[in-house]
Amino acid sequence: MIDSMKEKVRIRKVSPESGEIHEARALYHRAFPPEERIEDAHLLELMKEGRALLLAIDEGGEEPDPACAGYAYLITEGGVGYLLFFAVDEERRGRGYGGAFLQWLAASDLCDGIVLDVEDPEIEADNRQERIERERFYLERGFFRTPYRLTYEGERFVVLCTSRELDLDGFRRLVDELRKLGSVIDIGGK
Repeated sequence: MIDSMKEKVRIRKVSPESGEIHEARALYHRAFPPEERIEDAHLLELMKEGRALLLAIDEGGEEPDPACAGYAYLITEGGVGYLLFFAVDEERRGRGYGGAFLQWLAASDLCDGIVLDVEDPEIEADNRQERIERERFYLERGFFRTPYRLTYEGERFVVLCTSRELDLDGFRRLVDELRKLGSVIDIGGK
């Protein structure tokens, strides 16, 4: 399904001055609980400084006015891309947009490797099955589980990346940038 989706999906950069920022923010707030979000003003600041991108995932390929299926927020530092926020609109999930976007991102020249984190599926939680499925989604699309964990606002996350070995120095620089913005994030092993 992903191969056929590539022709039906267009990825574009969203300007920090665009009114579309509000749509992306609304999806971010629907898709992630408050304790897992970074403040909107900090995300916008990184975009204005050119250290982060907001990417729109449009359906319809080359249609003149395609509907937006989702958004992704990518922070880049020294070749490493940290996929901080990635969500497909609730009504469009399960149709291949997410997989097509990840395939596009891996083939793009935006970064040499992609890092992201997911809620730790090994922790007992009400949404444990959802956590397992989310990690599986990324593992089935070329990501590898690293031995590293992030702790953000008391919640533990598993770090995944597109290479068998995480560029830990590059990832630490990314996390340091988020800390400068007031985020409380720690990197640790298992």
